[in-house]
Amino acid sequence: MADIKGHTLQLDPDEWDLILDDGGQIVDTSGAYGIAQNVANAVRLFTDDAYYFRDRGIPHFTLDLGRKLNKRMICAEYESAAVGVDGVLSANLLDVTLAHGGVAVTGEQLTDRTLTGDLEIVTEDGEAVNVAF
Repeated sequence: MADIKGHTLQLDPDEWDLILDDGGQIVDTSGAYGIAQNVANAVRLFTDDAYYFRDRGIPHFTLDLGRKLNKRMICAEYESAAVGVDGVLSANLLDVTLAHGGVAVTGEQLTDRTLTGDLEIVTEDGEAVNVAF
């Protein structure tokens, strides 16, 4: 049987939507790119949002929504979610930023926040890949 780690439907990186080829068929991907895309999906997933896998995801409602950002806890959760993806050997959160209205803020309770960052993963094949979220 062929190794299909990272095999997934390819998503447009700007719209996070399916991509169609010239013939109207859904494009798929695999390998390091597919694994990185699966990691990006894993860190975007809220706990209880995956219908068949309620335990997967980041517990944002208890971890950081309406609270001061705890970078150590965020790092641990994101790295754990990444390592849980098939084909990932290790993960290291390189950077995490909380932004409000385009301006980074620290220590405030905010109603409109965006969490972004960079996660470096190493695949089981030894390839290092950067995943931006």
